[in-house]
Amino acid sequence: MRPDAVLEPVIDGEDEPFLGHKAHVVCDETGMATAVTVTPGDEAELPQLPRLLDELRDEVVRIRCQAGTCVR
Repeated sequence: MRPDAVLEPVIDGEDEPFLGHKAHVVCDETGMATAVTVTPGDEAELPQLPRLLDELRDEVVRIRCQAGTCVR
């Protein structure tokens, strides 16, 4: 992950260049955030999914282990 926002050139002519970041968030059924990653605004969402799912899986395993039902 790059630490700073980057002004990227417009390639397709449809989008305006901008400086910013994106928050990619996985929420449970109640809306509680369970996994979060932040990337520069020019990075796509789909490549973030595997990392978020790994983070979510690790959290589920941690909770199950605390409850005494640890299964990996």
